Formats: sequence, C-alpha cells, structure tokens
Amino acid sequence: MQRQLIYSAWKTPDGTILHSRHRHDYCEHFDAVSKEWYVLDGGNEYIRCSVNTVPPEDLTLYTDDPHEKIREVFIWKSYGKNFSQPEGVYTLLKDLADDHIEAILETQTHLPEYMLEMFRNEQVFRKGKKMNEKCNKCWSLNDEDFFDDWCDLIDELEQEELGVGTEFFEGDKIETRISDYVNIHGIVSMLEQFDDWVYEDVGEIADCNFYNVSKEAKEELQELIQTWAEKHVKLPYWKVQNVVKKVVTQDDLE
Repeated sequence: MQRQLIYSAWKTPDGTILHSRHRHDYCEHFDAVSKEWYVLDGGNEYIRCSVNTVPPEDLTLYTDDPHEKIREVFIWKSYGKNFSQPEGVYTLLKDLADDHIEAILETQTHLPEYMLEMFRNEQVFRKGKKMNEKCNKCWSLNDEDFFDDWCDLIDELEQEELGVGTEFFEGDKIETRISDYVNIHGIVSMLEQFDDWVYEDVGEIADCNFYNVSKEAKEELQELIQTWAEKHVKLPYWKVQNVVKKVVTQDDLE
C-alpha cells in the first residue's frame, strides 16, 4: 500500500500547533518566540509550508507510522444517526466507540483502503490492549483462591455449572519484587539485630555500633544486598490488590 499522509501538523517554537485538516485549510501563526510567521497548508493532500530561520517541530504522520501515534491524532468527522448532527462532530480515533468503528467498516466501504486499514488496526490494537490488561489481572469465585489465567476461571465456572450472572472477583496481580523486602527498614532491623548480639557478648559497653553507621552506609549495604539477592534469590509469587466484584457476561464466555 502506498504511503499516505494522514496528519499534517507543526509545533512552532512558542508551542502553538498548526494542523491543516484538508486541502484548502490554510494555517498561519506569528510566533511569539521566533518572531516569524509560520504557514502550513494542504491538509492530507500535500504539504505547502513556510521556510523559517527557527524551524518548527514536525508532527506529521503517515500511514506507516506506529498506530499508537496515529490513534492519538487521526480525527473522524461524523454526522450522527439519520444526520442528527448536521454540523458534524469531530472525534479522535482513540475515542470512537467500538460499535461506531464496526459500523464505519460495515457501511463506509467507499473510503480509501488506507483509512479502512486504520480502523481495522484500531480494532486489533484494542483487542491487544485488553489482553495486556488481563495479563495484569487475576480472578476468583470466592475472593480467596485467585487464578492469573482467565481460562482457569472459565474452567471453574464450567465445573460448577455456573454462567452468565455469576458473581466473581477481579484484582490487580502484583508481582513480588526483591526491593519489596530488601529495603531500608529491613537493613535497619538487620543492623539492630547485630547490635543485640554484640550486647549479649559484651554487655552495656555496647554502643549500637552497627545501627549508628551513616545513612549513606546503610544505603550502600542495601544496594549490595539487593544486588546479591537479584542474582541468587527467586520470588515466583504474586499478591492481589484492589479487588472488585463483577458479574459474568455473555462476552466473558465467548
């Protein structure tokens, strides 16, 4: 597919965005920082622009740019069902409802292929985003035994002969990290334990020699132990936080 311009925009030195939306959308701005006129014209058909001593930041995007960037700037103009909004409403691709995108693909088949491809890419992007979100979630039927694989919850529902309308629990899956335990509080506790052992051996002459080292020394020890632990200790565990109650829908089972 031929590379197509889909977003023609500049950011001038004072932060002003010039965005030419269509062929005859002539944009100009006198910049407060550079004291120059900046001009951009042509929309997505061509780029006609000024040549400046202080160049603007080029925000232009083409169809072969990452979709993560395209969805943030591509604007769709719609007129509502049965032309209920004759003036038109502009909506960013990322903010279009799922059913709106589906309707566009089903009814607007006259659109250029590159534009239809953008809508299809948005559908793929959203499915991938939902899957990534699920990777950081966990689920339970009893708020005690949690699964970090959605399919395990579905299997549990089937075994219990449960379905749509069943309540379940969803929480954030938080991986345990070495730094959760090798922290400055743990280092201080360890030094205090060393001082207790010294006291047991020498009595009241002991003067908290371990605990009284400098803050920098404590942080140095923490870094040393954390480096050692990252190399030798594995923590294959996860915690559950921010649990909310939900209800199984038909979409969950598909």
